[in-house]
Amino acid sequence: MKNIKIIILQRVFKRNNALFYFEYPNKATNLDTGKEFHDNRVYNSHQQHRLLPPNYIEAEREYLQNEEYYEQILLKYLNVIV
Repeated sequence: MKNIKIIILQRVFKRNNALFYFEYPNKATNLDTGKEFHDNRVYNSHQQHRLLPPNYIEAEREYLQNEEYYEQILLKYLNVIV
């Protein structure tokens, strides 16, 4: 289960104090408003502002160090993500 959570969180990024879920290179969803963005800059934002590193081992380490924070994100937004 932890693996799935980390994989989901690797697709979340923060931009201008808002959290977004990266779906594919030109689509992201604002997790608070549910508004979708279709823009070629989405990929770059995800790369620069992601919450967890792309490397799974590094992401797992970061997740475990701040598990409570990431769990809150999952609890609040999982219904938007899936």
